[in-house]
Amino acid sequence: MSNLCRPISKKECMVIEGITDASIEAILGSKYTISYRMLADTVREELFDKIEEAFGTRKITSICKCRYNEILDFIIEWFPNDDIMKLSCELEEALSNFIYHFADNIPKESSAYQEIMEDFINALCTSSEGLE
Repeated sequence: MSNLCRPISKKECMVIEGITDASIEAILGSKYTISYRMLADTVREELFDKIEEAFGTRKITSICKCRYNEILDFIIEWFPNDDIMKLSCELEEALSNFIYHFADNIPKESSAYQEIMEDFINALCTSSEGLE
């Protein structure tokens, strides 16, 4: 068996995971956004569904070494479906409207923003009223 037919290495898997994480974060804004908090797992699941369609496996370690660059390009170029992106925009807009009842401008990285976002997520998950 030649080197080209062997599975990708652990180091290459780590690079792929890093690219995957960075791509999902870029698509959803950042780790500090409500979209990331609520949709990152869904986006990751959809990406791996597409990887399975294109490469015949969801398991990165099963991908042939000769397809390493191909999977990197695939992940970098991939984008989630329109429904997910629409939901992402709706979540960001709803949270923004909710937050600006309290303050004009809060950086997403701030603890205040994160606490308000947690309250908002909890309210969404429990179907609380009064979010509008």
